[in-house]
Amino acid sequence: MVVPAATTVFGRLWERYTLALVARPLLVKGSTASFIFFVSDSITQQLSTSRDNQQNTYDLARAGSGAVFGVVATGWLHYWWNFLEVAVGKRIPVVTHRFTNTVTKVAIDQLVGAPIYIFTYYVITHGGKEYIASQQESNSIKATPSTLFRETCNRAAEMLPPTMLRHWTLWPAVHTLNFYYNPLHHRVLVQNLVLVGWSAYLSHLNNGGLLMTPTEEMEVAETVEIIRRESMRSSSSGPVTQHAEIYIKGGGRATPMAASRE
Repeated sequence: MVVPAATTVFGRLWERYTLALVARPLLVKGSTASFIFFVSDSITQQLSTSRDNQQNTYDLARAGSGAVFGVVATGWLHYWWNFLEVAVGKRIPVVTHRFTNTVTKVAIDQLVGAPIYIFTYYVITHGGKEYIASQQESNSIKATPSTLFRETCNRAAEMLPPTMLRHWTLWPAVHTLNFYYNPLHHRVLVQNLVLVGWSAYLSHLNNGGLLMTPTEEMEVAETVEIIRRESMRSSSSGPVTQHAEIYIKGGGRATPMAASRE
């Protein structure tokens, strides 16, 4: 690929980026995505702390697990999108028209690639955080890595449907434009730019207790009902609202709130 000479500062930076992208695509794409996930999660933590008036405690493991996912996901997208580019149009000759070709690639990507991407996100970010937390526990009984992995996969499977519903409100449109107008080697960059906001949103859902599995939603409903009945016995409506709000803000758990692709 020939990169035209640039005359402006931005143009020269873009030229260097493009040359590096051609020479080392996985390294450049992976480091960019890793940086974006790390920064986005760090910003999300700071904003959440400020909004909830909590003590400023930075969770490096949480941000680090997001950075690890950025590297893994970029490798997956690099080969997956290369496969789509070759398969659609050559293996499926009926979609030789440019727009039809684009829509077909986006449809396959959203129905096959996106669920794998999001499932992996939850396994790596949630599983990594839980593993580190288990190693820091003082008691002698600790969950084995295989047990944590199995529990994390089960949770990721439950989180996948509600996350996909949110995912499909944004990314099909983004990738239709991305696949139609941008060359293959720049598509991951476009996704990474949108990921600045989306990864922060996913991290907020994943760690803020705002996106719960169906099982957790049932537990929240049952606990709120218990709180309501106990409060009615005291003939006071105040505790109902107060305790229920505290529980829901705590992510449907007995502890305060600590804690969805592309």
